[in-house]
Amino acid sequence: MDPSIFPDPETFNPDRWVMASERGESLAYAEIYKTIVVIAHRFDMELYDTTAEDVRFARDLVAPRAKKGRWKVKVKVIDIVEE
Repeated sequence: MDPSIFPDPETFNPDRWVMASERGESLAYAEIYKTIVVIAHRFDMELYDTTAEDVRFARDLVAPRAKKGRWKVKVKVIDIVEE
């Protein structure tokens, strides 16, 4: 290992591979997804002022996407699901 190419190569420092702006970002996204799932399971909901066309997937690059301009999904809470 050449210190002229990589400073202090013998030191264990996993943070050197992570940019400061990326720290915690994956955890934050995981928490957001978890919250959405908990809400979706906790409440009985139905679409409100939203058509099936609004939520139909139109394209798929890495993840399914709605048609351009159709990003809003409104729901009405019907009941709270008791566990």
